[in-house]
Amino acid sequence: MQQETRSSVASTLSSVVIDSVDSISAMGAFDRPCCIDIDMDIIFQIIDPTKIAKSCYPLPPPFVDIDGVANIRTIGDFRRSPSVKVNKHLVYRSANPKGITEEGKIQFMERGIKTVVDVRLEHGCDVIPGLPGVQWLSVPSEVQQAESTPQVTEMLENFQTTPLEAFTTTYTMILERSGKAFELFFTHLRDKPNVPVLVHCSVGKDRTGIAIALLLKILGVDDYDIIYDYALSSLGLGSPMPSFISMFDNFNQAYRGNPLGLMDFLSANPATMKATLAIIREKFGGAENYLITHTDLQSADIEKIRENLLLDRVEQKPVE
Repeated sequence: MQQETRSSVASTLSSVVIDSVDSISAMGAFDRPCCIDIDMDIIFQIIDPTKIAKSCYPLPPPFVDIDGVANIRTIGDFRRSPSVKVNKHLVYRSANPKGITEEGKIQFMERGIKTVVDVRLEHGCDVIPGLPGVQWLSVPSEVQQAESTPQVTEMLENFQTTPLEAFTTTYTMILERSGKAFELFFTHLRDKPNVPVLVHCSVGKDRTGIAIALLLKILGVDDYDIIYDYALSSLGLGSPMPSFISMFDNFNQAYRGNPLGLMDFLSANPATMKATLAIIREKFGGAENYLITHTDLQSADIEKIRENLLLDRVEQKPVE
């Protein structure tokens, strides 16, 4: 009975996201990717983790079940981009997998994942024992001074009062600084297209969300589908949210002082990705230009990635 309840909860949560996104379709709000004036409350309802069962797994696709790994899912179901077809068993995205259980390690190996790319800059890759043959990739971690309590307090106040502005500032900084980390991910896709890869950061929505957005853009995926994929992190983080809140509480006492700001910081509102896609276009000249100017990849490398990942490909230049 308990498992039935959990599945029901997961299905209900999934429908919250799916139904809200589909409600936009009838309005045509995503017909023009650059349109910024829609009410994003229509597309998304923030999930209150205090009202979610402690465990509501297994979550529906595109999520996969690897025990102990939060917010893990594949890419490949594109509602507005039906002509874009990719192998759904090659690219996985998640939160930090360091909490993986012994059962999860078996599930991990069954999926054939042989490369793990950590796109964080301030933290070295967590090499997990018991996963033979897996390559762990990350850039050398940057030595950073721990944020002071006043700095964290100010950051959380920004996320609570002006969350969209706070996210766009943060994501712009990530784009400016993370080229080498993203390059590890895209180089794998160029050189080892048949080797499943997991890309992750801390909670699997910020740096990971940007890396996946860049990939989907160069593959020609519609903004609607990229925004939808990003928003799914609220579902993926729903059940493990208490543990993430506890993790941040242990980092700095300021996180305990502003739980609403922390919740906003951990949210995955579609408006955030919608604005980020606009930044990629307007500030960085599009996803392909970003990769060319912020990594060592060239146009030929990006074209090779398309050839490697796209199935039944129709020759066309992705619209930035």
